[in-house]
Amino acid sequence: MRYIGIAETLTKVFFWIALGLIALGLLLYEIRMLLEFNRHNIEVSLGMIILGPVVAGLYVGLALLCFMLSMAITEFLRVVIDIENNTRN
Repeated sequence: MRYIGIAETLTKVFFWIALGLIALGLLLYEIRMLLEFNRHNIEVSLGMIILGPVVAGLYVGLALLCFMLSMAITEFLRVVIDIENNTRN
């Protein structure tokens, strides 16, 4: 059970790190696009500026899906261990 608790803690930490990296990547991407705004066609630049948050939202959804899957797996392992402990006693 201790290892499952460690796995849950690591899952939460990695999830928050992933969200921080996504936010940092979006911020740096938007700054880069704003600095290069005059080099490209205006429609392309506006499209890229608008598309950045959409892609970041997809990455957040993927991170959330991975987080929920990992938590479900640890809960499943906890249930299996509890069943095993109950059948042995």
